[in-house]
Amino acid sequence: MKRVASYSLFWCGRDEHAKLYTNGLKAICRAHHVLFPGWTWRIHHDGSIDNDPNSALLRRYESAGLVELVDFGPERQICRAMISRMMPVWDPSVEIVLCRDLDSLPTPREAMAVQQFVELGCAMHCLADHPQHGAVIMGGLCGFRSSALIKRTGIQTFADLVAGEPLDRHGDDQLLLSRKVWPKLAGSLIEHRVGGHPKTPGATKSYNYIPNVSLPHVPEAVLRGGDALIPFLGAPGFAFENVEAFYNEHGRADLIQTIMGCES
Repeated sequence: MKRVASYSLFWCGRDEHAKLYTNGLKAICRAHHVLFPGWTWRIHHDGSIDNDPNSALLRRYESAGLVELVDFGPERQICRAMISRMMPVWDPSVEIVLCRDLDSLPTPREAMAVQQFVELGCAMHCLADHPQHGAVIMGGLCGFRSSALIKRTGIQTFADLVAGEPLDRHGDDQLLLSRKVWPKLAGSLIEHRVGGHPKTPGATKSYNYIPNVSLPHVPEAVLRGGDALIPFLGAPGFAFENVEAFYNEHGRADLIQTIMGCES
């Protein structure tokens, strides 16, 4: 069974803003595979990726087995496209799904929190690491055990999840999850709510910090320096070239060689 870090990518080539989600692909690729070895990096897209200058790179990553690209077809509603990252929940080959943003860098702290989620066996994982992370569930900082979500919510398909939902405004995806998913899974929840956010009543495990968890697969230098690359989990934007250089120096040599082979 697969464990998947799931992202969405859409409206490529539409404007300069769209490039913010592809300029960091090299950095995300490195961080994901160093911090989450064995996890699938999956990007759900609307078919527009060939409009982006980085499209050839993505295709080479795909050929090398570094990423899975899933085309969900054209989509005009922004949050309908965004919430496509939930699709792996209904993939029968997938055990665990993490929903993440392409403009945000994975870090050792995040990997430690996810490891706790995996080990505890809860149905849902919620992260909040900034005072503005006030939603009960952040669309790009949540995780799910697929079978538990389907059983507890009764939502049998992705189409059922989004049916009849208004998804044309920023934040609509989080509102949907807070109504349809979060209440059903809150009794089987591990959360890391840093930054003054209150504990969820009834949560199985609730932390106001991220405990130091052993990650023996991550190089020691990455554990020491990887968190300093962004100010908080889910932070939008980062110094792409600095991150690439950091992982080129400290990442596993064979992995970095494979990645760089796709980029040459």
